[in-house]
Amino acid sequence: MCSPDCCSGRSPIARRLQARRQQRLAEEEAKRRPKAVICTPEAQLYAYSEIERMAQHIRSVCHMRPTIGLICGQFLRQLIDLIEQPLLIPFEDIPHFPVSSLEGHCNQMIVGTVMGATVLAMQDRFHTYEGHQLASSVLPVRVMKMCGVQHILLTCAAAAVNPQYAVGDIVLIKDHINMLGMLDRTPLTGAHDPRFGVRKLAMTHAYDRRLLDKSLEIGRSLGLEDILQTGVFACLCGPPFKTNAEGQLLLRLGVDAVGMSLVHEVIVAHHCGLKIFALGIITLPANEEETQTEALAGSMQSVQVCSDLIARLIYSIQNEDL
Repeated sequence: MCSPDCCSGRSPIARRLQARRQQRLAEEEAKRRPKAVICTPEAQLYAYSEIERMAQHIRSVCHMRPTIGLICGQFLRQLIDLIEQPLLIPFEDIPHFPVSSLEGHCNQMIVGTVMGATVLAMQDRFHTYEGHQLASSVLPVRVMKMCGVQHILLTCAAAAVNPQYAVGDIVLIKDHINMLGMLDRTPLTGAHDPRFGVRKLAMTHAYDRRLLDKSLEIGRSLGLEDILQTGVFACLCGPPFKTNAEGQLLLRLGVDAVGMSLVHEVIVAHHCGLKIFALGIITLPANEEETQTEALAGSMQSVQVCSDLIARLIYSIQNEDL
């Protein structure tokens, strides 16, 4: 015998109610599922017009046209003390410019003069291990270019791979190995805007030879022969340090020092047509037997030496047409 529930379930109204319930359940299930993440290519995260507005804001505030860019990195932030009559421009005032939420990060550009040259500087950089995209890490380089910068000086802390390097050594970088690029991560990935530079970029002469030779000459005049090195740098992104096996592999590849930044900035700086000089201070030995605190204490003595070297190099750039 047919029950009332059976018959009522076959009515048009009941079927519509049942269909609505099923649709609602399906929608709730869809909301609970994780959304698909579509990664935006690095080159498309900041359009040319947006970067142009950033540069226009900086120029309108400082009323100067900087010719030299300086990115110090946290370990060498004391280099900012070289700048005379510094003007501070907070990142949050620059349209579309990223701001770091990390405690202690100096979220500001500094504009001033060093040895008569107008300099645009950053005390800290945007590291990818902090959660920033490569596009954000290299953004300051492009902003500097649009502000009028022609030379860029990049510094960083580094760990030794070459066993002959000691803590406190200053490594003048003559070339690099782009480990991230080998894993399909470069700041130039994506649609190409020819106003930034060429589509396919030759990297064989990225580091300016005249600036490197001049820095060696300055180093010798300062009596730095014992701690001054020239070498090949590689970026491993971080934040973990290299393992012993990774160190052995990098050494076989011809790497002398390794860090967590700088390489992608060099790529974009070269893409922009800037003349590039880069150095690193060794803060960890190749065997890493010392603790990080002991190594940092040993390398702090080289920070002042770097300041003298950078200041004299800026003077040479300004007065010797390098």
